[in-house]
Amino acid sequence: MRKISIILALLMIIMTFASCSNKEEGSELLGWASSNLSQNNSTPPTPDETQSSGELANETTATFPSFSTVDLDGNTVTHDIFKEYDLTMVNIWATWCNPCISEIPYISQVADSYANKNVNVIGILGDGIDLNTLELDEDAISNAKQILEQTSATYKTIIPDTEIFLNVLVSLQYYPTTFFIDSNGNIIGDPYIGVHDYDDWSAIIDELLE
Repeated sequence: MRKISIILALLMIIMTFASCSNKEEGSELLGWASSNLSQNNSTPPTPDETQSSGELANETTATFPSFSTVDLDGNTVTHDIFKEYDLTMVNIWATWCNPCISEIPYISQVADSYANKNVNVIGILGDGIDLNTLELDEDAISNAKQILEQTSATYKTIIPDTEIFLNVLVSLQYYPTTFFIDSNGNIIGDPYIGVHDYDDWSAIIDELLE
């Protein structure tokens, strides 16, 4: 009985955790907790088994895919934008993800506070492209514009092209997910999963800039 109560509590925590599962993929953690209501297994999966831990690692692990796309206003944006800054924060979000929306004011605060430190912030609208046709999702783009206006966002949001979709979004399990990119287009450390407030992001960025 005690074990069932613990697992039920875990379920509630997981379901209220500040991130959204990808609509196309289930949550391994939620699956583990559900199955253990009827199985005698009391060991949860480790973070490495479910998702990136989000711990800071000052290493280059991969290169962000080259891309040529547009922002929400139709202006062309390419991967060359990374060359203009020492560090770029790339936040992937979706209009159906409430935690993503709640994080936007914090990210705007980062964009404003670190602009004079050669740090840039870019949003990627994860649902800005139709999964079936790989064409622009005009409804999602319209919703995104309203959300960004209502939250007074101060940074650029781009629509994923096929390169971003195939090399990043296809394997993405949780929204929001945030990457840090250096001036050469290299991904620094691990991605960060879920919502972080301004103080969290500030501490992370300050360490990356050291």
